[in-house]
Amino acid sequence: MQHTFGHMAIRVRDVEAAAAFYADMFGFKELFRMSDDNGKASLIAVQIANRQFLELVEGGDEPSSAGGPAAGFLHICFETGDVDAMYRSLQEKETFTDGEPRLGKSGSRFFFTRDLDGNSIEFVQILPGSLQDRAFRGLTAGA
Repeated sequence: MQHTFGHMAIRVRDVEAAAAFYADMFGFKELFRMSDDNGKASLIAVQIANRQFLELVEGGDEPSSAGGPAAGFLHICFETGDVDAMYRSLQEKETFTDGEPRLGKSGSRFFFTRDLDGNSIEFVQILPGSLQDRAFRGLTAGA
């Protein structure tokens, strides 16, 4: 049985602001929302790709810590066809990035940014011959 990425859920301080951030910065559109008993949005799902979405869940009290050793959420990764263009787009919007796009050990190019609550977001461009590319094409890492 094959599995694909379905969704990632992250707790945020303000679900409406988080949904606006993901729409404005990355173009992700609202897919659906759930409300609490008072009618206030408690969860907003934003579509990343066909049948793939990010759940933004109300209830965070403070920003996420920056890369400590504790177990839990590490980052979410979005694939892009042009990592340099994505980086330039975020720079134009004056969004914090953790360094410029660089070549990773896997053979793909990537960079990191953060959302409004400090959650780490990676953007990766899968390059031909990279570990990801080879895996996606059904090849083994040693081939």
